[in-house]
Amino acid sequence: MADFTITIGPVTSKPKTVTTAKAMALVDGYLAAYGLPTDGTNQQKINLLANGIAQHVREVARGYTRQKAERVAREEAEQNAGDWE
Repeated sequence: MADFTITIGPVTSKPKTVTTAKAMALVDGYLAAYGLPTDGTNQQKINLLANGIAQHVREVARGYTRQKAERVAREEAEQNAGDWE
């Protein structure tokens, strides 16, 4: 059996328990979908999965940060534009 959990700081998700075969099939499927090697050891595959998830989370966080900065800049520009008529 395998447990999938996510821990961020003091918060941990509820574990999702699946068979080991299903867990490795999920890992292999993720790696294959992202063009990553699927021929390493189980430990190497799990490490690749964890690194891939962490990279995706960083990219999403950067996107939110960029969107917020764009929104703030747009709002400031609209406020500073004044009445041109």
